[in-house]
Amino acid sequence: MRKSSKLTGKVKNGVIPLPPALKLADGTAVELIPLVPLPDDPSFLKTALKLAKPRNWRRDFALNHGHYVQGRPKK
Repeated sequence: MRKSSKLTGKVKNGVIPLPPALKLADGTAVELIPLVPLPDDPSFLKTALKLAKPRNWRRDFALNHGHYVQGRPKK
């Protein structure tokens, strides 16, 4: 499976406009993940979304957190 590209857009009049140069084939699967709580979401999820902060950590951050936090050698 190929790693997907990430696109960010804002809803305008109920739709998410795509960049003009982007062409998707019919039947292409896409995933929408709201970054804000929806009205029907459980209260614990609403709280988690309020507290969550986006982080641009490297893929190996969990393995090499000592390197990134304290400057230890990478594993």
